Amino acid sequence: MMFSRKSTSDDDASSATFATASGELTPTGTAASSPLDLLDADPMTDASSIAPTLDSAEVVPWPGKSYLILQRGTTHAMTLVNGKLQMQDAIDFVGSVDNRWQCVENGHGYFGFYNGHAMTYLGHDNKGNVVASAKKLHGWELITPRRHPEGGYQLLSPHWAEELHSINVVDSTGALVRSSHGNTLWEFQVV
Repeated sequence: MMFSRKSTSDDDASSATFATASGELTPTGTAASSPLDLLDADPMTDASSIAPTLDSAEVVPWPGKSYLILQRGTTHAMTLVNGKLQMQDAIDFVGSVDNRWQCVENGHGYFGFYNGHAMTYLGHDNKGNVVASAKKLHGWELITPRRHPEGGYQLLSPHWAEELHSINVVDSTGALVRSSHGNTLWEFQVV
């Protein structure tokens, strides 16, 4: 949320107001208040009045919940078909356990996605393919969902220590790869 100072007729700091990005005028409350004072606000009582909110329709992936992982704007979900990970129309797999991914955390802030039916984690192989074959959550199975400004999420995984690679749909075959650049965005649907 952006703030801009709106001056009053006498430009007295004690009567200053600030306009939010939506144009709403907000009194500062005290003579010493400024937008920087908002940084000192009590997050339990004051943050709700200044914090931007996410679109309530967008699901945020979080440990302990299970999801369909969908390519944004489609019904195509990451699905295990005969042990091979590929994109499949979720409508064809309604009620299937092959496209359910439980979000887990490794204790160091990284997420992983676990398929309880196959007992495997979403990850990658040494050729850049996205697979679901590992029985334990290790380095190649770590995932960081990063919210995208246009909606949805990028799914990123560490590549050595210096960069993150994104998980992308390659083509109409539904193949998934991990690459340094890509434009596939993802959505999560709670199941």
